[in-house]
Amino acid sequence: MRKILKILSITILVAISFLALKNHNFDGYCEEVERILTDEELIKKAAGKIYEENPYCCEVADSYTFSDVKNDFLNRLLAGRYIKGLTVYSKRDTPLKHDINYPYYLNYIAVNQCGRNIDSAGMSIDIKEYNSRIDRIKKLKEEK
Repeated sequence: MRKILKILSITILVAISFLALKNHNFDGYCEEVERILTDEELIKKAAGKIYEENPYCCEVADSYTFSDVKNDFLNRLLAGRYIKGLTVYSKRDTPLKHDINYPYYLNYIAVNQCGRNIDSAGMSIDIKEYNSRIDRIKKLKEEK
């Protein structure tokens, strides 16, 4: 019985090691382009048209806290996903009738290492909040 448990333990360790080596996603490596995408490239892929219309629309965070999608060790190891959080600010195409004072939208997006959307959550914001956030992003980009 002990011998079987020992063999099983070794097998599990080898399998986990194989998965770790197979998935280069501990650091955000994207297999499609065979390198790590920059934050700017992640934003362009995830936000698309919104980014083209306003290059100050978005910012990147190292985490995403709006669901069970996490950038933790087990997620990267077993699911092969490296998660980044994006915050995207945009004007609504058609404002909601009950949200007439909030014509803008703040969208939190979880993306994988290649910029594909995994999950999202969001809320309506007013013009003052929108302008404040866009101005902050402009200042951060100008400082770089």
